[in-house]
Amino acid sequence: MKKTLLAFAFFCIYSGQAAAAGHDWTGGYVGLNLGSNQGDSRADVSLQDQWSTESAGFQADVVDAWSTSLDPSGTGFGVQAGYDFQFSNDWVLGFSVEYNDLNADDGRLTGQIPLPAAPSVTYQYGNSIEAQSSWGVRSRLGYAFDNSLLYFTLGWMSVDVDATAEIFSGSNGYSKLGVASETVNGMSFGIGWEYAFNDNWSLQMECQRSNLDDFNFTTAYRPGSTFVSPAYTEVFTQDLEVNSFRIGFNYRF
Repeated sequence: MKKTLLAFAFFCIYSGQAAAAGHDWTGGYVGLNLGSNQGDSRADVSLQDQWSTESAGFQADVVDAWSTSLDPSGTGFGVQAGYDFQFSNDWVLGFSVEYNDLNADDGRLTGQIPLPAAPSVTYQYGNSIEAQSSWGVRSRLGYAFDNSLLYFTLGWMSVDVDATAEIFSGSNGYSKLGVASETVNGMSFGIGWEYAFNDNWSLQMECQRSNLDDFNFTTAYRPGSTFVSPAYTEVFTQDLEVNSFRIGFNYRF
């Protein structure tokens, strides 16, 4: 993939009409990108209903073992389109829309862990999260010199997210699973650099961070679980932040 990108870059440099010094960034563009995505996500469990009959130490052991941090990561790709306007003092203001496949996930599944407050009871804990597709709208403000554009970007992002949480006791058969499929929104910001090879083709590299809203989901009993009634309830609060580094090419018109 890296060799393909480099070959395409050289093709853009040596094909067509070379860009004159002081490239004019005014105009529209469409493009493709390839990116590396690294996320931070925290899952915190709240024990409710029948859990209140258990000892404080028993509850604390479950909360500590089941609440966890995850680091979803992956390589994705996307498309973007936008318009820039260059002022006479070389400042550039632009707006864009984008769609990306983030393909970032992480998960964990422990073995059977005894509870310090009740060593005869063991639980296996599992958590996972996957950031799938995203789309957003952004503005950017930059400064142009020669054929380069350095810029800051600020916008809004919407991401489709799947999350799970599960528990299973090897000692008493307690078995629960929670599944969530949510669309979460948040602010995105970043910095970038774009270089015009000629009047039509440009190379774009940028770092972007998206801070997304929290979401909640509840576990449910799996078939065969014990303690179905009275109900033990677990509610998860999940957050997500995504850092992306992208390299792409734009066709400008």
